[in-house]
Amino acid sequence: MSKVKELIKELCPNGVEYKKLSDVVPVNRGSRLTKSQLSDNGLYEVYHGSKDVILGKYDKYNTIGDTVIVVNTGGIGGVKYLKNNFWCSDGSFNIGHSEELNNKYLYHFLSQYENYFLSQKRVGGVPTIDKSVIEKVRIPIPPIEVQEEIVRILDKFGELEAELEAELEARQSQYEFWRGKLCGDNKKEYKKVRFRDIATITRGGNFQKKDYVEEGYPCIHYGQIYTYFGPYTDKVISYLSKEVYDKQKKAHTNDVIMAVTSENYDDVCKSVAWVGEEDIAVSGHSAIISSNQNGKFLSYYFNSSVFQKEKLKYARGVKVIEFSPEKLNDIEIALPPIEVQNKIVEVLDKFDTICKDFEIGLPAEKELRQKQYEYYRDMLLTFADSGEIILQTDRQTDRQTDRQTDRQTAIIRLLQYVFGFVKVKLEDVVSIKNGKDYKHLSDGNYPVYGTGGIMTYVDKYCYDKPSVLIPRKGSLNKIYYVEEPFWNVDTIFYTEINEDLIVPKFLYYYLQNKHLENLNTAGGVPSLTQGVLNLVNILLPTLEEQEKIVSILDRFDKLTNNISEGLPAEIELRRKQYEYYRNKLLNFEVIYNESDRC
Repeated sequence: MSKVKELIKELCPNGVEYKKLSDVVPVNRGSRLTKSQLSDNGLYEVYHGSKDVILGKYDKYNTIGDTVIVVNTGGIGGVKYLKNNFWCSDGSFNIGHSEELNNKYLYHFLSQYENYFLSQKRVGGVPTIDKSVIEKVRIPIPPIEVQEEIVRILDKFGELEAELEAELEARQSQYEFWRGKLCGDNKKEYKKVRFRDIATITRGGNFQKKDYVEEGYPCIHYGQIYTYFGPYTDKVISYLSKEVYDKQKKAHTNDVIMAVTSENYDDVCKSVAWVGEEDIAVSGHSAIISSNQNGKFLSYYFNSSVFQKEKLKYARGVKVIEFSPEKLNDIEIALPPIEVQNKIVEVLDKFDTICKDFEIGLPAEKELRQKQYEYYRDMLLTFADSGEIILQTDRQTDRQTDRQTDRQTAIIRLLQYVFGFVKVKLEDVVSIKNGKDYKHLSDGNYPVYGTGGIMTYVDKYCYDKPSVLIPRKGSLNKIYYVEEPFWNVDTIFYTEINEDLIVPKFLYYYLQNKHLENLNTAGGVPSLTQGVLNLVNILLPTLEEQEKIVSILDRFDKLTNNISEGLPAEIELRRKQYEYYRNKLLNFEVIYNESDRC
C-alpha cells in the first residue's frame, strides 16, 4: 500500500483525471458464430453469454489476448479478463487497447460495475445491455506505473482465492471419499441386509408448487432436495395451507426423503434426512423411508458413490430419469450397528460443515478473501478528482491481509475437528531449540536450567513463553515445564510450541509418558538428538480436550505432590504423628518419671 501512495504522491500529486471509457478505448461487439461452426477440437475458446462458461471452440480468433469482455446477454454484466487470443461472439462486448490503460487495471475497475450493468438491461425481447452503457462509464486514469502497482496488489487476492478454491475442492473430495468409506465402501464385514428388512418405504403426496402459501404447515418438494437441501435439515423453505397439508403423506423425525425423479442420473435418488420436530408434507416424485436406524446415516449412504453406482441398475429414462421406490426394497446395505452409525454421522457432519458452512472453514476464508479484494479494489480505484488522494487503510483489514496462512496448521486443525484427534510428529507442533552458555551473563532473576534443574539465576532470558525443556544429555527422563522467562544451557533443549495446535502443559504430560530415556542414541553418557525427538509420535486431541486432560492431571499432580494438600499433606501429618509417638515411646526417662509419679 505504501508504494501506491508514494507513486501517487510522486506522479499525480494534484489528483487523477477521469475519462469516459469511450474516450480512452473502443467498445466493440463480438461476431456471431453458429453452433455448426463450433468444434471440441477448435484452437480458440468462444465466449458468448457467460463470463465463466465457454460456448465452444473455433479454429480462428477475432480478439487478441490481454482483453476485457463484458457480457451483454445471458449472464448480463459479467466482466472477464482473457489472457489468450479468443473469439468474442455477439453475446459479449470486447474492449480495445490503449497505451494509457493497463487492461488488467481496466478489468479490476469494471468488475465493480457488474451489478450496475445488470440493472441497465433492456427487457423488451431478449434481455441485453446497450454498448452506450459501458461507454459512458467514467474511469480514473492514473499513470501506468500506478495502474501496474494496483494490478500487482489486486492480483494477489485472485491467487489466494484460487488456492482456496483448490483447497476447498480437495476437502470436498476428502469428504466424498470418507462418506463412501464410512457408509459402505469399507473393509469391515458388517451384516448385509435388504432395505425391506429395516425400513418402510412409501411414496410422497400430490401437492404442487402452486399450493405454496407464505405461512402455514411445512413441506418439502422433491425438486428442492437436489437444488437446496444437503444430507439433512431441520428447516423447510415452503409451506402449505392446513387444508392441503392434511391430505398429504408426511415424513416424521428421522425419516429420509428421496427424490425419485430428475432430469439427470446424478440427481435422481438424492436424499435428505428430516431431523426437525414437526411432521412435514412430502410431494410426489418422492419416497419416504422410515426406519429405526440413524436417518442421517441412511441419507449419507444414499448420497454416497456406493449407492449412486447401485441405483444405476434400476433407474430408467432418457429426458426424465425415474427410480421406482419399490426397487429400494431389494437393495442390500452392509449395515453397521447403531452406535457405529452414530459415530460415522458425527464425523461426516463435521466434514459437511467444513465444506459448506460459510461461518467456519475454507468457505469463510474464501468469503473473507473476496471481501478483502473488494475492499482494496474499491479503495485503490477511488481517486480524488483533484488535490488530496483518498487512500485510507483499515488497520484490522491490513493485519488480516498480511497474515500468512499456515497450511499445515490448518490441515491438523481440520483433522482434529473431524476425527477428534490426529496423529502428528513432535516436529509438526514444536520447534526444538538448543541451549547456550550463560557464563558471560550477570547475576539476575531469571533461572538457568540444565539437565539437573535450576543451576543459577542471570540477568537475561533466552525465551519468555511457556516451554517444555527436554534433556539433551544426562538424565533423559527429567523433563521440565516452565511458564516464566528462562535461560537454558546446551545440555537441555527448549521448545517453541505452536499453541494453535497443542497446549504446552499437555505436551509436558504427554512427553513424560513417552519415556524419552528409551530413545538414547549414545553408548556412554545418555544423549538425545533433535532428529530423534522430531520423529516422536503424538496423538493430538482437540485443544478443548487437551485442556480437560491437563486440568485432570494438574489435580492429580496437586494431590500427589503439593505439600499443602492431598497425599503429601496427609503423609506429612502421619510423619509428625509418628515422630511424636516415636519420641514419646522411646523416651524411657519420661516414661519412667511419669510412671513413678503414678
